[in-house]
Amino acid sequence: MHKKKRLTYILYGICFVLLCTGIAGSIAGKNGKNLKEIKTALLNPKYTTEVNCIRIILHKSGQNELILRKNEKNAMWTGIFEGKNNKKIHFPADNRQVDSLIENTRKVRSMYIISDSDAQKGTKSPFFAPNDEFFGFEFLRDERLFSHFYVQKSKNAGRRLYIKSASAPSVYGADGDLSAFLSIYPALWADGKLFSEYALGGKTTDDVQKIVYILYDKTGGISDQKSFAAGDADFDRRVSDILAARTSRIGAKPDSVFFDGLEKSYEIRLEFADGEKRRIVIYPASDDFIVVPDSLDYSLEISAWTASSIGIPFFE
Repeated sequence: MHKKKRLTYILYGICFVLLCTGIAGSIAGKNGKNLKEIKTALLNPKYTTEVNCIRIILHKSGQNELILRKNEKNAMWTGIFEGKNNKKIHFPADNRQVDSLIENTRKVRSMYIISDSDAQKGTKSPFFAPNDEFFGFEFLRDERLFSHFYVQKSKNAGRRLYIKSASAPSVYGADGDLSAFLSIYPALWADGKLFSEYALGGKTTDDVQKIVYILYDKTGGISDQKSFAAGDADFDRRVSDILAARTSRIGAKPDSVFFDGLEKSYEIRLEFADGEKRRIVIYPASDDFIVVPDSLDYSLEISAWTASSIGIPFFE
């Protein structure tokens, strides 16, 4: 008897699942056009080597943007971002990150139409509303526009994204692998090394012939100075530590008032086999340190641990 009842409950359960599946199938059938799959690339692969400017715009009750530009002479990317108090930050970009974005957008991906002009006719679209947060991407060569599209994160579908061309009304659903690039902030895009690849211009640890450490007093005069040349004990380790040091905290150069009253600052200068030199200056700032490179227009914030790890001989 109990077995018969159990079997009855199981059959009821199976029927309920089949009924739900049938309803879902009916809905999908009525709106089948919304599930139409397309395979396309967001950026035509033939233009990938021509792109020398990328604009990423954050739309949210106004807009902010990041501009990435490629230097045609050295193939290095730099970024421009307007930070707090309208201060522009011009920083060296991480070339691998920019290349990954281009590679991601040039690949053919599967997308599904979830909204089009007919479906949204006479109704308010739930996608890309003025007060929503979404991103615009523009890929250009100078003023020639190759691709312009919008990306919005799904609010209730995990990593799924909504994607829309700037020139067409249809909205597509797609997997979220583009999520890794949905930010306009330098923390994601900057080369956070103290000596960036942009500053080094292709030079490596093998090209460094001398390290000069300088301690400045509060008047800007040299208080102490030490140097290490190739062949000295620990020279290779010092060079390696300096060129590997990095941070994700990127900001504008400090205002001049920041330097008033500083008791000391540190300089690290690298001298290369071809006679060229690169330097950074490190300033104490509360519990951390501000690093100002001698290229572009930005600064980096590093911890006391990072500051102590780069071998400054008179660092306290």
